[in-house]
Amino acid sequence: MKWPCNAAMDFLMISNLYSGKVVVMIFAPNSTDAFYFSDKQNDSMYLRSFGQSVPSSILKEVNTAIATLQEPYDLVNDPYTNLYVADKLNNRAVMFCVGLIVGISVVKGNSPPAAPTVPNDAAFGWNLNLYMGLLDGNVMEYTRL
Repeated sequence: MKWPCNAAMDFLMISNLYSGKVVVMIFAPNSTDAFYFSDKQNDSMYLRSFGQSVPSSILKEVNTAIATLQEPYDLVNDPYTNLYVADKLNNRAVMFCVGLIVGISVVKGNSPPAAPTVPNDAAFGWNLNLYMGLLDGNVMEYTRL
């Protein structure tokens, strides 16, 4: 639903998200009608615009040994419009560069400091450090290199 200022009614913008279980939706950078959403049932993220019947991009591949997302959760963009996802069951953060559909793991299992264990939240600080909220209630900070 999209709510205009002082709205008394709602308007259906998309009737079928093409998804099983949407976890998070965020607007695509510099857009008022395109958005990303994560789908934990289909282990994918989608780029979708209002009025489209299907997504314009499906993001689920990762350029690592574990080649696909597993329960992607929170989404966040950095100031350069790259998209980051908390890849919950793979215990990592994955970055999708602008315009690409294959992501790269930026925080994972064997990288110091410790990998995030079941991450379900992601955010950037003022200094572009990446913060990962974990299912156990802890928050991990990863310093930008």
